[in-house]
Amino acid sequence: MVIFEKKSPNLSYKIAEQMKIVQKLFAKTISFILFFCIFFFSLRSNAQITRQMQKNLNNQMDFSNYATEQIQRMVKSFYDFHTSLKSAKKSKREIWLRYQCPYQFEAYYYEQAQSQSANIGNQLKVQSEALKNALDLVDEKCKAIEIYVRLKDYEKDNLEKGFALINEIQPLIINFRKAKGDYESKINEIYQKSKGNSANPAYVQCEKNMHQILEKDKKLIDILMLNFNDEIHTGWAKDEIQQNINEVAVFLGEIQKNIPKIDYPASHYYTSFLDCARDFQVHKKYTIDGYNFEAQQSDAHANAAYWGYINHYDGCLVPFFNQFGDFTQAGNLFPLKAGKIAPIFELKKQRVEVDAKAKFFKDIAYQPIDVKPQNSAISVLMNNSLNKYIEFINEGVRVNNNLLRSLQNQNVNLTTFDYETTFYFYYDDHQIPQSLYRETILENRNLPESVRKSISSQTEVLFNMLKEMDELRQEVLLFAKSNTHKTQGFKRIEEIRDRYKFLYETFDNYKERLFLDLKKIFDSYKFADTQNSWVKSYLSLSEVVQGDKDLLFAAKKFHTKESTIFAFDTEKLNVSIRNSISNEFSNMKGIDKIGRYHGLCPYNPYEDIGTESQQFIEYAAKVEKKKYEDFIYKYNAIVDEKNRFVGLAKVSLLKEVIQPNLFLPKEPYKRDKPTVRQTVTTDIRTNNQVNNPKDKELVHIKKPDTVRVEVIKEVVRHDTIVIRDTIYLEKPPVITKDFYTLEGYAPNNLILLLDVSSSMNMPDRLPLLQESMKKLVNLLRPEDDISIVVYSGSAQTILPPTSGKEKEKIIKVIDALEPRGKTDANAGLALAYKVANQKYKYAGNNKIVLATDGEFGLRPVVLELIGQNASAGISLTIFKFGEKPTPNLKQLTDRGKGNLVSINQENAAVFMIQEAKKK
Repeated sequence: MVIFEKKSPNLSYKIAEQMKIVQKLFAKTISFILFFCIFFFSLRSNAQITRQMQKNLNNQMDFSNYATEQIQRMVKSFYDFHTSLKSAKKSKREIWLRYQCPYQFEAYYYEQAQSQSANIGNQLKVQSEALKNALDLVDEKCKAIEIYVRLKDYEKDNLEKGFALINEIQPLIINFRKAKGDYESKINEIYQKSKGNSANPAYVQCEKNMHQILEKDKKLIDILMLNFNDEIHTGWAKDEIQQNINEVAVFLGEIQKNIPKIDYPASHYYTSFLDCARDFQVHKKYTIDGYNFEAQQSDAHANAAYWGYINHYDGCLVPFFNQFGDFTQAGNLFPLKAGKIAPIFELKKQRVEVDAKAKFFKDIAYQPIDVKPQNSAISVLMNNSLNKYIEFINEGVRVNNNLLRSLQNQNVNLTTFDYETTFYFYYDDHQIPQSLYRETILENRNLPESVRKSISSQTEVLFNMLKEMDELRQEVLLFAKSNTHKTQGFKRIEEIRDRYKFLYETFDNYKERLFLDLKKIFDSYKFADTQNSWVKSYLSLSEVVQGDKDLLFAAKKFHTKESTIFAFDTEKLNVSIRNSISNEFSNMKGIDKIGRYHGLCPYNPYEDIGTESQQFIEYAAKVEKKKYEDFIYKYNAIVDEKNRFVGLAKVSLLKEVIQPNLFLPKEPYKRDKPTVRQTVTTDIRTNNQVNNPKDKELVHIKKPDTVRVEVIKEVVRHDTIVIRDTIYLEKPPVITKDFYTLEGYAPNNLILLLDVSSSMNMPDRLPLLQESMKKLVNLLRPEDDISIVVYSGSAQTILPPTSGKEKEKIIKVIDALEPRGKTDANAGLALAYKVANQKYKYAGNNKIVLATDGEFGLRPVVLELIGQNASAGISLTIFKFGEKPTPNLKQLTDRGKGNLVSINQENAAVFMIQEAKKK
């Protein structure tokens, strides 16, 4: 018998119903999980990144940048410490070192990065820890150096551990850079995965443009490094830097064609970023041009360039990019911050020698160009390219004129050198326009294809000549330093002199030929509107400048003895000038007149050309009294005004070329016995008898606007001889309400040559001088250049030519002045004239102001240097502190065509400002 157990129907039903509910819930859960996963990955791959996620990722970048800044500070301190070690190793004096580790860790950035890692991926937490550990390892060595110095252990081990610590740090810096690279790569990977495509295209384009510039410049900086052994030359990546300049220049040009429209303030930071990129370009070009023969004697130039590049990148490009990212929410764009650059160094020892022997320039056969008339107006791109070639020509001429002035001032153009007992040559920072040449050649792509080869080859030949002239200068410099003339005579210098003469004449002819070809290309196109005010004014000014050029060439024939008479009829030029002046307002109709003292007012160059051309005609009547360089200065000033007008024009116009001076060998200076004119009163006392005082004579020469000072010297021998001489000092200027301004005065090229010897350490001397200089600095304009040269034992340029707009920089140098050592005015003046010639301003106020409290003797070559530069337009004024000046200083200022001033508390600032004023 089978017995069946009977279950409750209610219980079975309940269990079945519960199972169905569980199955439904499970199915819904799985569906929800699947949906969430699909949605999440869709969000990660396609959706736009959110502001919060951008903030989380940028916290990571903030920590990376903070760590990088700490590394930068430490590397700079390591470099300074290593320099101190090398100096102490060479020194025979007692060793004394100082060092303090600059590392100051702030936990905030690290903690922020760590706390946000959970929201965006734990892997970032590991990598931020790795970066912190790499930073700590460098910090340990940094503190080890500080302890080593504080314990003065260097006195026991002869500095050995100090050098060892620097060697141990170098691989740690490499390790940090690797950890930084890995960290930022992972941050960027997460960012790219989260980045969507829904942002405003204009904002996306701006970000892309900036990223490309950052990548190009970072790629360049990453191939460079510091050499802690900077006293030797190990080479420099000049070609790579030039390639970067060209690539960025082309890219900036492409960006300029299409400017995306975005909202303010993002638009402000975008344009500021591009301005930074252009400034960086200028800086890179400056370092290329500065890599001359002198710079190639060590790695100091390469190190300075490296830090400069990092400062431009980290201090300008990166901040503006990151600020742009803070204001892009309107474009639905949330960029990732850019990272800063961690410097790297090596201890290089393999010297790269530089060949100082000049090589003949490579000439290229001239190919005449065939240009056909065009029915259209010239394009803006082509016009800019033509003007770029003219800018290169003009820079080449300016460089040559500066070099020639130095060669003349230091007697390299003498016919014979037999009289010399000592040979001096100080022009050691000559720079040829290498970067401008490369930039110009790049413009070749915008010229008609039929003329490209001829134009580029002509430009190449001009550059080759500039290189040879620079190489010859190097030879002269080494010749002078090595005193070669004592054993070998001046044969090589005579060969160089003759070669220079050939090169100057050839460069002049070749540059004129190139200019005529460029003008032929420009003239083959028509003006879009011949009645346009810019065009009418340009044609009128061009007629005047062409007449000035004809006058200049007539003077050239006369001074080179090609013609025995000055054959030039000024009537035609007079007519052109009168027409230009009388038609000014009809020619310039519709062009805004901003104001006489506004640098962007086109009326200023228009009017100045007429005025200066009238003065130029006056030179024709004085041709026998004027040197050819007087004609050159005036003509080039006129051309500069025309080129300024072209630069301001709103239509396509062609610039003009300036002209070089003549390389004319001269006869050596003959040292005749000087004839000294002085009033002598002699008292001959014999047997207690004295001559009648009425018999004494004292002659006073009248001179306007001067103060007479009598200097009495007594020399007692068998008789008593009293010498009286009268010195005429400048009167303080009349102070009016307009005195404390430089508006309306010529641009300044002021060189302050300062005696900082120990005797200047008195309240009424160096401190007074500093205070008066700072008052002048506050008045300087952007067009004014000021330089500071100090001499005390040796001469040194502590402030190279600097624009008046950089007031803080100038005042910082002035405040740092301190008295020390002895006086060497010869070296100081030689260096000051070299600096003056670097920034010579045509029609400007080119002046050296020598401030001293002492007397000094000068070598004959320096005395002649003063006279020659005075003739060339560079005057010498002397500020005498302390005792009243003697006739010796008056003779110097007379020779230098300047003023002699006795300085006190009341007049120091007034005279300093007065010297910066020239109409």
